[in-house]
Amino acid sequence: MANYINGTDLCLYIKSGSTFKCIAQATDCEIDVKMETTKVKTKDEVGYFPTLIRGDYSWSVSTNHLFTQDVLGTSGYSYDDLMDLELNATVCTISLGKVSTNGMGWPQSIGTNKNLTGNVLITDIKISSKAGEPATYSVSMDGTGPIT
Repeated sequence: MANYINGTDLCLYIKSGSTFKCIAQATDCEIDVKMETTKVKTKDEVGYFPTLIRGDYSWSVSTNHLFTQDVLGTSGYSYDDLMDLELNATVCTISLGKVSTNGMGWPQSIGTNKNLTGNVLITDIKISSKAGEPATYSVSMDGTGPIT
């Protein structure tokens, strides 16, 4: 039987010095890897089905979080930390890995399973606040170089 991973058990981390720290109060995360294609068609071909050839690869990350301006004494990244990284155009190393928790239940370090890792630029941070609901923020990142 397959050993499925619960989404709660995965977390997005950003490298800080020689260690990785999670982004605090995460609710979800996506990594999207895309391959561009180019249509190749000549006048000699018959029909409506073009041949495609491979182009460049690109990848991006999106993640959502409950909005807090601090991380309650943990070592995770806060909204303010992420804004600083975006405004300074800092290239960050990210990794999606299994959660390891301390007594407070906060993801702290990368687990031992294989992780997706690569460099990103934070390109967009949005805050959303709806009446009667917790405020949230979303972060978009574009990969620079390969993801492995």
